[in-house]
Amino acid sequence: MEQTLLEVSLHVNLQKVASELEYEPIPMSIISSIPKKHHQAFSVLSRWNNQEITELTTALQKERFCKTTKLLAREIAPEVISIRVEDIKRVLRALEGLARVSGSTKTDPKIVATEICELIKKGEITGLGTSFSRQKFIPVISSIISSQPLLLVAKAGALASDYQNVFRTGLVLTDIRPVFEYGNENPPRCSILTHTLQIHYHIADEPDAHKDIYIALDSKQLKYLKGWLIEAERQEKLLIEAMSGNKMIVLKTEDNE
Repeated sequence: MEQTLLEVSLHVNLQKVASELEYEPIPMSIISSIPKKHHQAFSVLSRWNNQEITELTTALQKERFCKTTKLLAREIAPEVISIRVEDIKRVLRALEGLARVSGSTKTDPKIVATEICELIKKGEITGLGTSFSRQKFIPVISSIISSQPLLLVAKAGALASDYQNVFRTGLVLTDIRPVFEYGNENPPRCSILTHTLQIHYHIADEPDAHKDIYIALDSKQLKYLKGWLIEAERQEKLLIEAMSGNKMIVLKTEDNE
């Protein structure tokens, strides 16, 4: 009975992790589908020859500290001269979620790679034709998703988004509003300027849920907001400088390199 409960608990946890990473689970499986936006990445991977695969996997064996797959692709590109940077980025982005599934659940990377191959074999991705080979895909995928650089990217991404609401994009809308005088039928003789802060955010507990919130600001509040953002940037730089004297590396984004 205890073993059955343990198995059920493990399966529920695996389902939760896989669901959060867009790779939907089904009973007795960690992954049941491959997101369409990643289909092209597996097509690209299937066309790589042995030399290209060796260059990529060798580059990923070195210790690297990158926060995103974009930065990781850019860093290893000089060592993977046979593959376009965009293709490296596309493949790493597709496999980042699998690395997080494998790392967070302590699942053997070969099991994750095998499940992906089973889905491809069942026709989950069309157009691969004879370029698909289990003997090629399983060791390549398992090698990439178990590499230290990609696991670090996956973990950093999980920490950065481990909040109830995660900012995605935003916009400040500035408008002119005419002031119509009470009881006066004449055209307005004056106006006011208004600002609206639009924040587009993702809800953590709902994988596909994105919402917007609109907040009205006047000129004074707009200056406060600008000041807070400048102060946040200043504090970030100070913290990075403070950490540079010890052994802990601060993972950088494209904007604070």
